[in-house]
Amino acid sequence: MKKKIISCLLAITMMAAWTPPAFASEEGPAVAVWVSKVNASDSGMEKGLEQQTPLQFRMDDGVNISNLITVEENNTYQTMDGFGASITEASAHLYQTELSDQQQISMMTALFDKETGIGLSMLRQPIGATDHCVAPYTFASSEQADSLPGFDFSHELKEIFPTVEDALAVEPGRVKVMASCWSPPGWMKQNGSELGMYNNVKGTLKTSKYQAYANYITKFIQNYESRGIDIYAITPNNEPDHASYDWPALPMSHTQAQTLVADYLRPTLTQNGIDAKILCWDHSYTTTNYREGSYPLEFYEDADARNAVDGSAWHWYEGDEEVMSVVHKEYPSKDIWFTEGSGGEWGFPKWKTAFLNQSSCVINIARNWSKSIIFWNLALDENGGPDYYYDVNQGHDSTNRGLVTIDTQTGNWEYNVDYYTLGHVSKFVDPGAVRIDSTSLDGNIETVAFKNPDGGKVLVLANLQDAAQTVKIRWGDRSMTYTMLPESLVTMTWSGTQTGTDTEPIWFNNLENNTNYSAGTGASVSPAASTANLGGSNGIKLTTTANGDPGTASQCATITPQESASVDGSPYQYLTFSVKDMVNPGSCTVKVTFVDMNGNESSAWSHEKTVYENWTRVWVPVGGALGFDRTHIAQIRLGFYWKGDYYIDDIAFCNGYSDGIPPLSNNLVSNASFEDDGSAVAQPKGWHFEGANPESTYLEKNSNSASGRFHVVHYSPQTHDAYTWQTIYDLPNGTYTLRAMVQSGGGQTQNKILATDFGATEMSVDIPVSTPWVQVEIDNIQVTNGKCTVGFYTEGNSGDWSCVDNIEFFPASSG
Repeated sequence: MKKKIISCLLAITMMAAWTPPAFASEEGPAVAVWVSKVNASDSGMEKGLEQQTPLQFRMDDGVNISNLITVEENNTYQTMDGFGASITEASAHLYQTELSDQQQISMMTALFDKETGIGLSMLRQPIGATDHCVAPYTFASSEQADSLPGFDFSHELKEIFPTVEDALAVEPGRVKVMASCWSPPGWMKQNGSELGMYNNVKGTLKTSKYQAYANYITKFIQNYESRGIDIYAITPNNEPDHASYDWPALPMSHTQAQTLVADYLRPTLTQNGIDAKILCWDHSYTTTNYREGSYPLEFYEDADARNAVDGSAWHWYEGDEEVMSVVHKEYPSKDIWFTEGSGGEWGFPKWKTAFLNQSSCVINIARNWSKSIIFWNLALDENGGPDYYYDVNQGHDSTNRGLVTIDTQTGNWEYNVDYYTLGHVSKFVDPGAVRIDSTSLDGNIETVAFKNPDGGKVLVLANLQDAAQTVKIRWGDRSMTYTMLPESLVTMTWSGTQTGTDTEPIWFNNLENNTNYSAGTGASVSPAASTANLGGSNGIKLTTTANGDPGTASQCATITPQESASVDGSPYQYLTFSVKDMVNPGSCTVKVTFVDMNGNESSAWSHEKTVYENWTRVWVPVGGALGFDRTHIAQIRLGFYWKGDYYIDDIAFCNGYSDGIPPLSNNLVSNASFEDDGSAVAQPKGWHFEGANPESTYLEKNSNSASGRFHVVHYSPQTHDAYTWQTIYDLPNGTYTLRAMVQSGGGQTQNKILATDFGATEMSVDIPVSTPWVQVEIDNIQVTNGKCTVGFYTEGNSGDWSCVDNIEFFPASSG
């Protein structure tokens, strides 16, 4: 099936290609708008990706409103791989047996064509049987040698593979294909069955069959690739914390997965010239045995396993999307993919309930670092099937939905609500797009924004309230207003490049020179010394006396602005603050309550967690509940579930994680304490890790840094040459001072803080041997060329270590 044939046979009017009108140069670009909304009888769509009258950006008037949505295209996050679903055996069987040739073309066009359909761009293909199959099948049904000489791919070729080929033919080159295995053949498992639990025996992988299973996955990939379809990524097993009695499953602990991936699967793929990504987990945000994302966090603790995988995969059946951000913050070099979410009457029935839930999910999955959004079955029948395992083991049909339903009685197919919610991103966001910043008001007007490879912008907004709401969308120095229908989902697209600068972070209260704070009930607050951030020395100590949910006014510190009765938080996406937890070795979240001038509250738990006995920075979205006035925020309350002592400091508003906080001193060094966005990044913002052995330079976290959570380390078990530096430009010529906090175990040939390239000979100071942090200083640096490079250099022997934090460079007159 060729795209040109498909396109000429079906044109869906509501999704026809749109050409932006010309506009005057003094105006901003025109904005195309599409909207979806469930009808009043809750029986279908009143508007389904229906194109509206274009809008127009104009010069911003500077007026803020509470529903202000700021789009900042210069703050970028993950690169998107795609959006899609799975062509299960159920989907393929219905497609191949129930639809005429013309109906097949129309369905594939509606799903995969970007111009006249929703442009799906990713498939997750099962390796063997799943809960949605016509009958059990495997590629190695009889026990055999680990090399699997009897591997038989013929079942895949009957219906599934041809259906995948048809899907990929619609937009050649657009769709990535990944693969996931529910279970290896039963003879590889402890219970002898493809089921996760059989005869009360858990179906874990036999230790003697790790190599056989690695070969099983490898041969599946080879069979696809030999027929022209590359496998982009794999997950070794679907939902490893669910030992299902009812359908194929491979329960697997994180330690078992570490062994499988590091010792067998990755080496086998490499030996066979396969560069497919490997994703661990492939299960929900939280599960019975692995709460709040703990599986990948524990998996990543093993260096060999961590290096063998590219990231983690997630499902939406339990927990919150924010867990993905928690994992990303701890391991930012490991990517995140959302790989399964099924619509179904079991949880969020169509139409309206499912529409609102999925609208929020699609937005928040992307907002929490996921590179993909993949729903479950591409198509199911009117009874939620085919579903062999449901029928046999549960005695009833499934209640799952596909993106479309193929009716076996009429031979027709029709859209489901899932088609529209996914279509609001898949149709407009191209593979290779990057997520960019946009204000999102949790539970009210939620948003996510992207910049496509061609520079075009995409903004997706969900009004989750049963009331029309007017929003103001600000993009650089341009803005426009738009009134959203009640309980609607909207996509806007426009071209052009942002002009005007991003809003700089502002203080709510840095707690340095004021006492604008008090205690809620069941708590006390007192001033305290702080090393939360370089340049500040004062904070507060909160002591709570009871356990339990603090609500909005108990077990909390109430903080008011440092300079006025209220602060306008509407131009900002996040509130950020520093906290040091003296109570919880396992960390905890923070209850944040915003209070406006009228006493209205907007409250939520942070998804980021504290770090025991260490300062860490926490970000939470600025409160945006319906009726809350974000333009006049009068109080911020920070509360905790567990009683004890907490230190708090430096409360500020910002737009992006990497914005940091407003300066606390006249220091000219960028990211002087290596905090960046609160993640252990490979190379922190503003700094270069070089030298003959740059791998010997890294950030260390949770180790009582001189300030904040991180400091930089030069260490290697071998001899090493490491240089950490940054150049400060546009300096007025004059006299400067360089300071740094340092630690060292000694033994190095050279170990120093230095200033160079300032128009004179390098100046340096040796780092003394000291376990406590000590400060070193270079004064009288005479800058004559408008710049200076500051650095930390080590020529070390085996096992030598040294640490640096809080690097300051400032005019001597202000020291």
